[in-house]
Amino acid sequence: MKNRETKLRDWKPIHRLFFGIFGLMFIGMGLFALLLGRTHYQNYWGGAVFAPFAIFVGLLALVGVFNHRKQNR
Repeated sequence: MKNRETKLRDWKPIHRLFFGIFGLMFIGMGLFALLLGRTHYQNYWGGAVFAPFAIFVGLLALVGVFNHRKQNR
């Protein structure tokens, strides 16, 4: 049972790449909106996204990628 739990927690390199790219994307979109002087931007279906929240989500994704990699070594 322990091997199964350990196996489920391992991230493949494609998963780390996916979360890293999306983390950078969220940070970039939030920073771009803030640099334009807006606190919100529209996502692809027209909903409002609070730019600081998008930056926070992107930072969480990057912390998860780098922290998980450090714990596996």
